[in-house]
Amino acid sequence: MTIQFLSTTAPAASSSPQVVVAPAGIAEGDVMLMEAYGFVEVPVGWTLIPGSEIHGDGALSIFMRTVTASEPADYTVIATAGGLITGIIAFTSDAAQPIRVDAVGSQSNGVSTDRTWPVVTLVAAETMIVAFAHVSANVGTVPTAGFTERWDTLNPRMYCMTDDHSGAGSYGPLVAVAAIGFASESYCVLVALSEGTQEDFSGPQYRAKSQTSYGLVNGSIGLAVPSALEVGDYMLASLSFGTDKTPTFPAGLELIEAV
Repeated sequence: MTIQFLSTTAPAASSSPQVVVAPAGIAEGDVMLMEAYGFVEVPVGWTLIPGSEIHGDGALSIFMRTVTASEPADYTVIATAGGLITGIIAFTSDAAQPIRVDAVGSQSNGVSTDRTWPVVTLVAAETMIVAFAHVSANVGTVPTAGFTERWDTLNPRMYCMTDDHSGAGSYGPLVAVAAIGFASESYCVLVALSEGTQEDFSGPQYRAKSQTSYGLVNGSIGLAVPSALEVGDYMLASLSFGTDKTPTFPAGLELIEAV
């Protein structure tokens, strides 16, 4: 009993909102992973995989969805700021078993010709390793030996490769290299899938973010509230100001730490 690659919807860049077509040939019970670059809200019907997010000048996130009996033909993805690029990869179980996340790891890499994914601990004896990356430079990636490249797109550079793996325990680090030896920064997320019932992802899930431009004068500054908030959501605000300033925080916000 193994997990099989099914099909992809190759990544494409656009303004927000973006409509992403479902991969071909999917059926009820199959699982899809969405690689999204940009400040993206959690798409309706999808779940952010905990530990799959990397934030910097942009943000790389991996979302998961199990195909339903009445699966839509496409999905709408919204960015809270700027444009976005998304791709979807689909998998199926050859024994019609449910598919779960076995392990996940993410790593932000400095300027290097290597794209490096971190060590993870695999629980199941048979897993499908899915390695995603965003690369800052417009340079291709050579897949690691034994892996199959699923996409390698331009502007911005998005990458995905997969491999069937046998053996539980420590796995990695996984390394792929730039196609022409050009060094660049990279965000790398590894997701291992195995057959089994997916437990509910516990804890709060990221929904959306907002950014407020800085001010150079004394006085007040308005904090933009994310547009996608729902009743019961929890907000965290990160504020930066000069050491000679004594801030007064908005009503309803509680100071957690000042550094």
